Amino acid sequence: MHKEKLTWILLCTRNAVSCYSLFPLLYEAQEYPIKVLLLLLHTILMWFSFSAQYSGSLRGDKEGGEKQGFEVGWVTKSYLMGVVVVEIWGQFLHPYLFGDKLPFVPLMLISMYCAIGILYSWIWQLKSILISFWLHFLLSLHYFSIFHSKYIHRQDHCWTG
Repeated sequence: MHKEKLTWILLCTRNAVSCYSLFPLLYEAQEYPIKVLLLLLHTILMWFSFSAQYSGSLRGDKEGGEKQGFEVGWVTKSYLMGVVVVEIWGQFLHPYLFGDKLPFVPLMLISMYCAIGILYSWIWQLKSILISFWLHFLLSLHYFSIFHSKYIHRQDHCWTG
């Protein structure tokens, strides 16, 4: 997959997770439909606007045999499914199993799960930047050594005084 597509997928996922991480701030029951609707609307609009960066992504066209839409990897799919599990736990299972006891646990679980996902995405992006930097640095050293060997230390241009 192209590096730029991976970066867009990562940014789209990070953006959705960072919006979801704000859910504990709106913990009242009457706020739940509004925050879910806004999160879904924001995520869908962001997904389509990011995928519009690629000309055939919305039509499913192929260019050079490569699929143009977003291809989410298994790590990202697993993480996003985990977000659904965390939300089901916080909204349905925790109140059913614990009642009014430990009301902070679902909020803390959302915050910790989102923190892990955002930290993973920042580490992935830092790794990508460092690898790109080192590749460019090593290539520049390689080209410098070629230049140096061809033009500076030529054996056929020995001048003796």
